[in-house]
Amino acid sequence: MPYPNYELGGFKADVGNIGTGEIVSGVQAATEVHRGLVAGLRDGNEFVPANNKRVEQLEAMGERSLSALQAVVRDEHFPGRGYAAWALASVLKVTGTRPPEAMELLEQARSSSSGYVSELARSGLSILD
Repeated sequence: MPYPNYELGGFKADVGNIGTGEIVSGVQAATEVHRGLVAGLRDGNEFVPANNKRVEQLEAMGERSLSALQAVVRDEHFPGRGYAAWALASVLKVTGTRPPEAMELLEQARSSSSGYVSELARSGLSILD
């Protein structure tokens, strides 16, 4: 896989061609990011301190955290969708990237009927300008 795979958040193997061992370990690593950090995001003021710690960890992971964040921003039933949108924008700012799919998701979240989601997506987009 010597080219970026946008289905995997733009993943590009830095070792050239890869086999099933690398794919399995990559999927496991992405699953752990989701379970350990992204799945714990929650909307609501009482969750801000815990969310901020998770966002710092996601920023440190950089582009590896994008696919998990995009998945939950896409999920209208995820209880931390607003904060996930803000986290997505924050990671994009840190990495200096603007993948079209991620930007489209932020725009959709900004138009959400949920005030919390739309406000956090709007805030996230403003830090990217």
